[in-house]
Amino acid sequence: MGERLIRGNARWVLPAAMAVVAAVALTGAPAPEPAGAEAATDRIGTVTDHATDAWTVLPPGNGDFVGWTSQHRTDQIGMYDRIDNRVADGTLVQADLPRYFKDARLGIDPGDVIRRQTPRDGVEILWDGFAVPHVFGDTSEDVAFGAGWVTIEQRFLIAEALRAIGRSGSLEIAGGGLSEVISSLGGDGIGYTDAELEAQIDRACEIDPQRCPEVLALVDAYVEGMNRHLAAKPPIPAAVGDLLGIEWPKWRRTDVIASAMALGTIFGEGGGGELGNAHAVRVLQDRFGEEAGQAWRELRRPDDPTAKTHVSGKFPYPLYGTTPSEAVGPTENPTDWGSVALPDDGLAGTPPPTDDWWSDLPDRGSHSNYLAVGSGLTADGHPVLVGGPQMGYSHPSYLLEMELHGGGYRASGLTVPGMALFVLIGHTDRYAWSITSGGSDLIDLRAELLCEPDGSEPTIESKSYMYEGECRTMERLGEDGVVPRTIHGPVIERLTVDGKPVAIAQQRASRGYEAMSALPFMQLNFGEVESAATFPETLRHVPFTLNWVYVDSSDIAYAHTGRYPVRAPGTNAELPVWGTGEWEWAGTLESSKNGSRGMRRMK
Repeated sequence: MGERLIRGNARWVLPAAMAVVAAVALTGAPAPEPAGAEAATDRIGTVTDHATDAWTVLPPGNGDFVGWTSQHRTDQIGMYDRIDNRVADGTLVQADLPRYFKDARLGIDPGDVIRRQTPRDGVEILWDGFAVPHVFGDTSEDVAFGAGWVTIEQRFLIAEALRAIGRSGSLEIAGGGLSEVISSLGGDGIGYTDAELEAQIDRACEIDPQRCPEVLALVDAYVEGMNRHLAAKPPIPAAVGDLLGIEWPKWRRTDVIASAMALGTIFGEGGGGELGNAHAVRVLQDRFGEEAGQAWRELRRPDDPTAKTHVSGKFPYPLYGTTPSEAVGPTENPTDWGSVALPDDGLAGTPPPTDDWWSDLPDRGSHSNYLAVGSGLTADGHPVLVGGPQMGYSHPSYLLEMELHGGGYRASGLTVPGMALFVLIGHTDRYAWSITSGGSDLIDLRAELLCEPDGSEPTIESKSYMYEGECRTMERLGEDGVVPRTIHGPVIERLTVDGKPVAIAQQRASRGYEAMSALPFMQLNFGEVESAATFPETLRHVPFTLNWVYVDSSDIAYAHTGRYPVRAPGTNAELPVWGTGEWEWAGTLESSKNGSRGMRRMK
């Protein structure tokens, strides 16, 4: 492979697909075609990769709507589609992989370089024939700057959509479905302020104050790279902008946080279905009367004892208690029905279910996957990882593939515009990792008892609610397009409970903590994970509900992350709970309690 240095002791394949979003035409003159790459620098010869094999495929392609990369929007989908036949008939062999995947070992062969960019001193971007950018830098800040430049070069529209969606928070109250991504841009949202987003950064820095300046320097360099590209090729021509009085907003640190929030809402949240459960309970009460509770328990069965598991250890969830250290599992927590707020039928925004309400549940379709084979089951004695984060298809692709190398960086794989200073799914020279959605419950719905400050009778539209004996006014009132918030979160519904008007607020344990993922991703990209045993510990502050898999030359590790609440004794995590102050969370679980240290080595 030319000057790319390879020593083999592990294998990984990382196929991925993209999210389905509505196609939006992006106008403007296309960028000039590459005129041929200049002579590659000696940076290529400095790259070492210890993988025997490393392959990727991004079915929608790595190209944008316009510009020279637009010709690469679909040049990988044929590879991805053709492999089905070989898998189905059992004839796929190792030698066939180059027909269905791209070689993704670190570095790039000089003969594969079709374009070379040097957006500033110390930064070099080498593009290969699939429009995959290989970003090299003298320092880590140089690499982050190059990643920002590439983000605008290749995924300007997606990056802008993500920061708008993240700032609005509209996906959070719309359910976070991918089909709502574009439509949410014009809807009401939570409306996060810069102060709230900056508070996330401060909160994350409290976790690791020593390394926080290093992470922030990368974020700032990434933002600078994006803004430098926007200045060089403004989306609105200067003359037009001056005429209309419009200046394209520059990217800021807080926009990176907003992008992370949008991504986490789509793939890293779970729970919040208590209203649907409450309606089901009402149907069962009408049908079975006093036997409704038993019918509910038999039908619900939140834990499937026959489900496949990654680790042998078990931990109860949800947990209930007055402190996290003394929390107990659901079997030791009988429901106090005084804490439960069952809505009255026929008054909620969601229509009451019919007798066949289960037939209206959404079709989840295909799911993400990964397959990790232990070293004792492979011919060469080293593990194999195949990761398939299935995220649908779009043009341009929601994902972006790149390599980041230099100043500590040594990673290649898939990332997302707006937060592409780090590879999110990929590999270094020593290990690979992949992610799927976890889906564990970190969202509760609170029934806020409405009131009027003057003591008059409240209505379904009242703007105040009772909390700890006080009639409090909701926040953010009177701002167009902004959803009111209570102490627990944004109001997503209004209805009645036993004839009393209430507002349903969404309380999410990960809200306001999304920035804490930055340090773990930096450690992954910098090759700082020492072993399978330390991999789960690296992820302990990731607030999103995610499943992670790790493979190196000898071991496999699994981790489940998330910021999970310890609920008040007597509450039921599957039904709406009163938000009047008596049933508040008692904190969140330590990582050892939520399975994030559930490492399993396989030989």
